[in-house]
Amino acid sequence: MKYTWIVNAMATVQEPVPNYVLTVGFSVIGSLDNAGEEVSSMLRDSISFEVKESDITPYEDLTEELVISWVKNSLGPDVVANYEESLAGQVWDMINPPVNPEPTPLPWS
Repeated sequence: MKYTWIVNAMATVQEPVPNYVLTVGFSVIGSLDNAGEEVSSMLRDSISFEVKESDITPYEDLTEELVISWVKNSLGPDVVANYEESLAGQVWDMINPPVNPEPTPLPWS
């Protein structure tokens, strides 16, 4: 299973510095090659950060990789794992749909 984290949007404030990132909207895509066909599922979420005046990176120096690291660090390893496990389950269910029993009339009715 391959997981791709993408930054969709960022919301900023002008203090403590111009364009200080306060909220990040992101997507996680889980994909798997199934006999030459890519099967994927995606989830979207957002996270807000507390204003910290230390370790400020100027907005123009931000990279998607850096912002994704902020997102993952803020979520923590358990939540990151939960997101990825959820996507893996969704992809697996697309490849191997669960059997859904159907109501069947009783033979004596």
